[in-house]
Amino acid sequence: IEAIVDGPPAGGRTPARSTWDAPEIDGRVWIEGGEAGPPGTICRVEVTGAGARDLSAVLRPEPPSLRGFQGA
Repeated sequence: IEAIVDGPPAGGRTPARSTWDAPEIDGRVWIEGGEAGPPGTICRVEVTGAGARDLSAVLRPEPPSLRGFQGA
């Protein structure tokens, strides 16, 4: 899924939310390890667990770029 970083990392986890969740209302996506970027960064994550409100996830590598792609 895509997640938006909400704050700086703390305790090895970065607080984020999915792109369809509202801040301060819906649960969080906790990104484990790795550097997700500063608040506001949109990154791709893989969900690894779920709690009552929150999800645990890890960063997914970005797909290779389409350098040189001209489109139709």
